[in-house]
Amino acid sequence: MTLPERARVVIIGGGVGGTSIAYHLVRRGWRDVVLVERAQLTSGSTFHSAGLVGQLRSTMPLTRLMMDSVALYGRLKDETGIDVGWRPVGSLRLASSRERMEELERQAGWGMSFGLPLELVGADEARRRFPLMVTDGVLGAAFLPSDGYLDPSGLALALVMCAVFMLTRPTKAQVVHCSNSCTSARAFADNYCQAYGSTCHISAWGCGTDADGFGSYSWGCTCIHGGTGGNGSIDPSCGP
Repeated sequence: MTLPERARVVIIGGGVGGTSIAYHLVRRGWRDVVLVERAQLTSGSTFHSAGLVGQLRSTMPLTRLMMDSVALYGRLKDETGIDVGWRPVGSLRLASSRERMEELERQAGWGMSFGLPLELVGADEARRRFPLMVTDGVLGAAFLPSDGYLDPSGLALALVMCAVFMLTRPTKAQVVHCSNSCTSARAFADNYCQAYGSTCHISAWGCGTDADGFGSYSWGCTCIHGGTGGNGSIDPSCGP
């Protein structure tokens, strides 16, 4: 692959941070965007992340940012056809000192002003919601039902696939390269082709695992007419 000599934006790092920047820039109409990764997408710290998502933060801007992120996670499946594993199971933030409880009360005040469905509960109610916890020394907790967890690698892949989709949509049917997950790549390819031509088929190659067992890195798809497995030809009508 040949990199362009120049670009309006160059994003370094193919983790969830870099792919999110690419997604949001493209969504806002920026088209001259390049994302570079020294290895494979999500192979850095994103790969090791636990994927826990908590919206209540120490400052108002960070809380608003996390609220926007949760809203994005909820709609990504509709945009890409890929389930990023978003599960809004709720969270408990515990306070075992008066100072910590006051901090939760302060955060809850401006958090609820933004529309966060946050509830301050006592130790007994916290244990009722999570029976495995020990309440010794716990004064109270903040319960936020819209917090949850997801698959960080799946999220990064969905973001970059959606960015590619938005970039290719105004032109013509063309190859869309998808890294790391054969299943995710096929789901995205199906979604792409169904959006721009119900008679189109999927072409795939190299769908397997690498030496480390992380999945295929040479998976691709394109809208073709008259066959699969690369035997057909690109259909000019397969696209907007």
